[in-house]
Amino acid sequence: MKKLHQNSLMGKITFSYSIVFFFLIILLSIIYYFTAYHNFLQNHTRISRQLAKTISNQIDTQGSKFNNLEIRILESEEIMKYIFEEAKQHNVVSDWEFRKNLYAITGYNYEFYQLNIVNLNESTIHTFGEEYYYKPYTITRNVQENIIEPTLELDGAKIIIPPNKGCLYAPVKDVPIISVCRAFSRYPLSKKAGIIEIQVKEASLEKLINDNLYALENGGEQVLIFDNNNNPVYPSDIPQERLDYYTSLDTDNKTMFRSSLFSETEIVTSHYSSETMCTVMLITPASYILQNRLFYLEICIGFFLFTFALLVFITRRLALRITAPITELKNRISSLELDQIAEEDYDNLSGDTFNELEILNKSYSRMQRRLKRSLDDVISSRTLTIQSQMLALQAQMDSHFLYNTLTIISIIAEDNDDEQAAAMCIKLTKMLRYITEDISHGTTLAQEITHTQNYTDLITTRFGKGVEFDYQIDTALDMVRVPRLILQPIVENCVKYSRSPDRVLKIAIRIWNEDDCWYANIRDNGNGFSEEALKIIRDRIADMNPEQQHPALSINGMGLVNIYLRLRLYYNSQFTFQLENKAPPDSIYGGVSITIGGNLDETK
Repeated sequence: MKKLHQNSLMGKITFSYSIVFFFLIILLSIIYYFTAYHNFLQNHTRISRQLAKTISNQIDTQGSKFNNLEIRILESEEIMKYIFEEAKQHNVVSDWEFRKNLYAITGYNYEFYQLNIVNLNESTIHTFGEEYYYKPYTITRNVQENIIEPTLELDGAKIIIPPNKGCLYAPVKDVPIISVCRAFSRYPLSKKAGIIEIQVKEASLEKLINDNLYALENGGEQVLIFDNNNNPVYPSDIPQERLDYYTSLDTDNKTMFRSSLFSETEIVTSHYSSETMCTVMLITPASYILQNRLFYLEICIGFFLFTFALLVFITRRLALRITAPITELKNRISSLELDQIAEEDYDNLSGDTFNELEILNKSYSRMQRRLKRSLDDVISSRTLTIQSQMLALQAQMDSHFLYNTLTIISIIAEDNDDEQAAAMCIKLTKMLRYITEDISHGTTLAQEITHTQNYTDLITTRFGKGVEFDYQIDTALDMVRVPRLILQPIVENCVKYSRSPDRVLKIAIRIWNEDDCWYANIRDNGNGFSEEALKIIRDRIADMNPEQQHPALSINGMGLVNIYLRLRLYYNSQFTFQLENKAPPDSIYGGVSITIGGNLDETK
């Protein structure tokens, strides 16, 4: 892969899209990771919750069987009569009848390990199960504290004695057993006279649990069972610190886990049984959760690297397709010299390209042709501007000589108390100064109006009441920049071509703004343009088409066409020039109406 230049278009496109794809893929990977990991936790939690419930239900089923067995034994009059009256006689017949009655209730394939019945009045014990015998019963301190007293306190309710907490009798020592005990009376409402115990090997409960754990993946799950008093039922050897921790959790028939990114947290699911009054707790270790979390993280990293590399490759190929024709077009433009522009056609680019680039190429060809003609027009415009400046320079004569001469005349007039002549000299001096200044730069509308007013004052002095001027000016436009000498020549044309000895010449000058543009309208009450003169003016304006050369200026060409030309040079296409030959009949101004204007740009 060639090294990308950071400043190249292809490099920028590849880099920009790669950055976008980078963050997009990261976002998608993060979403996938958390979604997949969350689904794993949810699925595992659902199975764990169901498994804990299943184990609890199976224990409940077994406990229900034992409960029914105890009730049937305690309700058997023959068995109770033997326990409390006949056993001490050691009668062979009665002993045989006792065993036969027990077999009738328990069956020969009983599921418990040992059945013990204690006569508290006689301190005797009767065992049935792995072995059967009758003997006097000695109540040890351990048995008294762990079995008899807790059982009697429940007043006939069953109690589960965890392993290693003692039992009434066990045929084989060091075999962990779980005891289900219940105190009973010989007669209703009498005090408790005996205790019945059903023993189950811890190994039997372990087998039941292991058989159910096959439903889960081998994640090292552990099952804890403890009673209402938080005593361990299974396993019997759980450390007390660990037992205290789990029994302190608020996990009654629910699941506890935290799914933070880097924490190692167990999933703890529990189910409480009201039948056995025990809690079955299923614990998924943190190592298994972390293992699965890392698995999904590895998948996300692999997906990110592969997808990002693929998209970078595709992006670079796409950028190459886009930039190849652009580069070709750039090379053509870079080799273009203004003095070597030819009107050639390049209608197609080499190689594969897009429709937009084909359009760009054709547009460039058309631009090249227009540029050739525009250059000629620009040269013509610059030549015209220089020509107008030279003509203005010719017209200046010796400005200081004129100013000094007029100043001397005004002083002489004042000395002769001819204030009117002095004022005319002053106004004429101001007009000459305004005219002979550099006209290539604009002026303010206020200065242009002042110049026009100086002219109209001189005309009023000359013709008296034969000429009337009406000014309506928006003073808010005073600082707007405009070309020099655009109002006074129009007014001068009105005086020159419309004045007649038979009527008073009325000229109205109105200046206003509208839609971010300034406008000036000059109209008179003369006879208007002749059709021939109007046609000549319009033809000369038409000659100023950008595709053609501008008409030459003359030393006395400060008329309408000259004003149009300078407005166009000053504002480009953003100006107004309207020529109307007859005002509405109901107006007192029935002659020529000329409207000019431009953008409001005070900073121009």
